[in-house]
Amino acid sequence: MAAVDARVTSAVYVGIEGGGFDAPSYGQWFAGMRASYRFSLPRGFSLVPSVGLAHVAVLRKDTSVVEVVGQNPVSPTAGLELSYSLGDLVVGAQGEFLPVQLTEDVTSPADRHQGTARVRALYDFPVGLFLAFGF
Repeated sequence: MAAVDARVTSAVYVGIEGGGFDAPSYGQWFAGMRASYRFSLPRGFSLVPSVGLAHVAVLRKDTSVVEVVGQNPVSPTAGLELSYSLGDLVVGAQGEFLPVQLTEDVTSPADRHQGTARVRALYDFPVGLFLAFGF
């Protein structure tokens, strides 16, 4: 995951983010925008909730019998970050809630030409560690 944020006020930031992650039957890439508020905690820690909008692309794996034939173009997102500042160096962990609604074509392994469509939602929450530099 990568993100760039700009300060609007002393604690409010807006930015863009993007990244990707892997699940057992699909991979996901996402890109979007977010707004966050930084709560300062004791001893250099910060808690940063965020909200935003993102395009989440769901890609099937070669071994999957499911093909994504449609999905919502933009999804609301929500995230939470815990960070620790060491001067200009910031380390931490961030999780991002990335819901997306899909229309899938499920193909029978016995008959590759006959499939059924189904609609379902994915509610993924990937978590990552990060290292950043403040300006």
